[in-house]
Amino acid sequence: MARQGRPPYRHPHRLSTDRYQKLFQPVFFTLATDRRLPVLTSSGVPQIVLRILDECAEKHSCALIAFCVMPDHVHLLTCVVREGGDAKRHVDEAKSQSGHELTAAGLSAPIWQRSYFDRHLRARDDLGEAVEYILLNPVEAGLCASVEDWPYSGYRGRPWDDEG
Repeated sequence: MARQGRPPYRHPHRLSTDRYQKLFQPVFFTLATDRRLPVLTSSGVPQIVLRILDECAEKHSCALIAFCVMPDHVHLLTCVVREGGDAKRHVDEAKSQSGHELTAAGLSAPIWQRSYFDRHLRARDDLGEAVEYILLNPVEAGLCASVEDWPYSGYRGRPWDDEG
């Protein structure tokens, strides 16, 4: 029976914090720009976004498995690679830092929508589908003819393969 005042279908917007801290659990994120403005492929912007994603990944003990910077959104697949890591904090901090840095570089604030989409992959078997979706995104959008033609995407491998 539903609690008083809450519909039975309501669920939390985000999963519990410990789900974002699970070792080698791939999490797929999509971050969209404010009002879906196509500013992320402007000169120098993708490099800033990717640098900050990498810096925040290191800080929060995560690895960027795959990524794609599109004109109005970013797809990324990340996971925690060391105890104490946090994939959600990785992305939250990367959004904040890149927003500040891109605003300082001349883009109009706000850069990002307030929230983002995230999905925890059910099994590592889903990884191939997620990576393919990320890498094919610019091809499907008509921005390039093949995956290799898009300079702002990549696949870095499965970090758990490095763990003996």
